[in-house]
Amino acid sequence: MGVTSSYSCLFHGLVQTQAFMMAFAVGFLLTAVPRRTQTPPVTPGEMAAIGAALIATTGAAMAEAWTVAEIAYGLQFLLLLQFAVRRFLGRAAGRRPPAAFVLIPIGVAHGLGGAGLIAASTVRDAPAWTMGLGRLLVEQGVFLCFVVGIGSLVLPLMGGGPPPPDLDRSPRERRKAFVYAAAGILIFASLVLEQIGWPRGGPLLRAAVVTLGLGIGARAWRPSGKPGAHRRLVSLSVWLMPVGLVVSALWPDYRVAALHILFIGGFSLMALRGWA
Repeated sequence: MGVTSSYSCLFHGLVQTQAFMMAFAVGFLLTAVPRRTQTPPVTPGEMAAIGAALIATTGAAMAEAWTVAEIAYGLQFLLLLQFAVRRFLGRAAGRRPPAAFVLIPIGVAHGLGGAGLIAASTVRDAPAWTMGLGRLLVEQGVFLCFVVGIGSLVLPLMGGGPPPPDLDRSPRERRKAFVYAAAGILIFASLVLEQIGWPRGGPLLRAAVVTLGLGIGARAWRPSGKPGAHRRLVSLSVWLMPVGLVVSALWPDYRVAALHILFIGGFSLMALRGWA
């Protein structure tokens, strides 16, 4: 249409993950957290602030004002954190988060760290690794943590099972929280490994973490106890995530195409058929 003179892979990847997918994640958490904690729902002011940050992220990226875009993206996380913390830790909270939700703040840390690195990469003479690692953290780290953390709550419910118990329910649940935290740390380590020159080992490690986190933690290996095409599609999305990572590791020449198995078949399909 002549709107732009060139195609930007950077714009495409960042807007898809920092705005499109974030809109689903924010929408789910703003709904699920008050229900879980039996606290008041999101206020119009909170909704407007996060919506404005999403729009600002996209608008700044369109203008290639990457520092502004990353500041707006970081603001999304800060607004989301204060929303969740006040409801989970407040005196009015009727319930606590499940153990897997420890991955949510770890995913937020991936996003804030990635945004900082991407913004730093725009500075003159910045090392090339700042953009490379920043994109890995934002485009993969955030949502791999979110999917395993949120999936461990949502997938059992969709399959007709009981919700996971609260984090402080028993010593066993607290031990599970440490295991999930270790999974988040391994995801981060795998991204660093890939950036420093392990294009096969990094994705394979992530694939293993996601497979164990969703297969065992979310009991995704069990067939759903309820009928419905949307449940089958969500189950398919669970396994397409590690498949995309494995394919990208085995055939690095086709890395971008392989990762779209993760992005489209995994993240987007789960968002559209599960969280929505």
